[in-house]
Amino acid sequence: MMKKTSNLTDFLYIPAASILFAMGYNMFIEPAGIVLGGATGVATVLNRLFPFLSVGTYILLVNLPLLLVCLKVFGKRFIWKTAVGTLCSSVALDLLNFFPVTTSDPLLCSLFGGGSIGAALGLMYARGYNTGGADLLVFLLKRRHKNLSDGKIVMLLDAAVVIFSALILKTFSLIFYSVITICAETAVLDRVINGFDRGQLAFIFSENSNVIAEKISTELERGVTVIDATGWYTGKNGQALLCALRPGEVYKLRGIIGSVDPRAFVVFTSASAIDGLGFERNAP
Repeated sequence: MMKKTSNLTDFLYIPAASILFAMGYNMFIEPAGIVLGGATGVATVLNRLFPFLSVGTYILLVNLPLLLVCLKVFGKRFIWKTAVGTLCSSVALDLLNFFPVTTSDPLLCSLFGGGSIGAALGLMYARGYNTGGADLLVFLLKRRHKNLSDGKIVMLLDAAVVIFSALILKTFSLIFYSVITICAETAVLDRVINGFDRGQLAFIFSENSNVIAEKISTELERGVTVIDATGWYTGKNGQALLCALRPGEVYKLRGIIGSVDPRAFVVFTSASAIDGLGFERNAP
């Protein structure tokens, strides 16, 4: 029952996110001639140089080799949500090109386009989906360099794509609007995923705590603290788990717990800040 409900929620989230992605790009980004980072930016440049294929088609072509590499490295279970997210957003981008263009002012388009795309990506990330591109490169790079920051990797990749695009298209003034777009996209993305919170703490009470802890360690790659606990009502001795994670990882943690023990008792609470291994330390 839980899996059916989750699939139904995904069925609603992903099309909504894809439509929002298409609106942001077709109404604001494309009319202003702005180039995004990641696979979408590369696809935009290819479309302007060789317009016989659509942007959505180029996005699929750019992602295909990355998907195949990740399929070989991580397996089918890892890659299928990326494939679904990439396909849905690309198809929506090409089919939903009838939205009215209300403005071509680069600054307004940067803000509204970046915000719309950030919200779309946030909805996808919250359900464990993504649109490939830089996300896949992050997974591949972090396989060998686990201490690298996701945000810094994406920022460097986006910057490289934008600079490369400006050199190819010879439109250097649009670099500044691309930077504004990426900043707006990132800001809204963080707000959608994090819900204005920096972190989450999960307290998990289950008779299968050892299995859950192992899955959290291997699948979520988060540390777990085991705490001896006694139930007041039952009088039974057991173990409780404490896990610190990002809000965007809550959905995946719930899936892990539900697959092992649907009757587990779980408490989530917000954390104003989390420092240490796996979390960026905030400067004082």
